[in-house]
Amino acid sequence: MMPGTKSGGGAEKDKHSAENDKNSAENDEIEVPKKSAETGGNHRFIVWPREERYLELSENFQIVDSLGAIDATEFEIRQPLNQLPSYTSRKCKTTIKLQIVSTHDLEIIDAAVGFPGSIGDARVLRLSPLSRALGAKLVRSNYHILGDTAYPLRQHLLVPFRNNHELEDHEMAFNRALKRTDRLWKEHLAY
Repeated sequence: MMPGTKSGGGAEKDKHSAENDKNSAENDEIEVPKKSAETGGNHRFIVWPREERYLELSENFQIVDSLGAIDATEFEIRQPLNQLPSYTSRKCKTTIKLQIVSTHDLEIIDAAVGFPGSIGDARVLRLSPLSRALGAKLVRSNYHILGDTAYPLRQHLLVPFRNNHELEDHEMAFNRALKRTDRLWKEHLAY
C-alpha cells in the first residue's frame, strides 16, 4: 500500500476528491477503475510494486535499474476561499498539483494530490509521503526513479546532468536517454 493511504472502509469513503479536499496536502488512496476482461470489472488501486517486480519493471527502461519516472501536473480548480495566491500557478490559473510515479508501461505506482499550484515540483516531492518513504522502499537495492531538471538529485532519484559545464559524452548520452523517457512521460500526462 502506498504511504499515506487509507485502508478499508469502502471505496466511496477512500476516494480522494480534489474538489472536496482542495486544501489538503495529504495523500489518500486513489481508486482507479479498470474495466477489462483481465480484471473482471474489479477496481485496481495504486500501489508501490513489490520488490520481486523490480527487475521486470526496470528491463523496459534504457537507464539501468530504473523503476519509474516522476513528474507533476496541474488541474484547474474553483478558487478556494481566502487562499487564491497559494493556488495560483505560474500560468496564472487556480490549480492543484498531482505528482505521479509511473512505470515504463504507464502503470501508476505512486500518486499524491492536493498541493497548491504555486509550489514547484521539487517542493511537491519534498512534502509528499514518497519523499519520506522512497529511501525505505529502495534501501537494499540499486533501483531508482527518474526525474527531470525540476527535481533534485538524490540517492534513489536520478535527474539529468546540469548543462552548467561542457558535458562529457557519457553525460550527454545519459541526458538523451532520460529525455526520451521524459517525452513519453509528458505525453502520458497530457490528456
